[in-house]
Amino acid sequence: DKAAIAGLCRELGADLESLTGRSHALPVAVKVTSALTFLASGSFQTATRDTTGISQSAMSNCLAQFLEALQRRMHVALRAPSENEPAYRNAGNYHSMNMQVVCDAAGAITNVVAKFPGSCPNAAVLENSALARLLEGAR
Repeated sequence: DKAAIAGLCRELGADLESLTGRSHALPVAVKVTSALTFLASGSFQTATRDTTGISQSAMSNCLAQFLEALQRRMHVALRAPSENEPAYRNAGNYHSMNMQVVCDAAGAITNVVAKFPGSCPNAAVLENSALARLLEGAR
């Protein structure tokens, strides 16, 4: 809905605003809605051109910016644990856990993995989840 998109624009705006000062830079709202349209459709970037009106290369750039901005907000700072402290130090140099939460198109949570320290790569979290085993079985 409009309020959720406006909230995302406010939250991610600093990361998505163009720093080049070019007059034809895509506005934050266009980047957010284009990325959400692509993610919701599950289609190819070129197929979203009809809906978003932006080129495939612009779509690729705004999708990458959007996902990177989201990822930067996925780590929530924790107090340093007393055991195995270095494992919980993430790339941002603070302590966190790396978690995976997956939802379906209706927003219902279908998978949660909440056991890896912040230094654990995202790929390792996925590889060690029931979701990865389910996806491998579907091949």
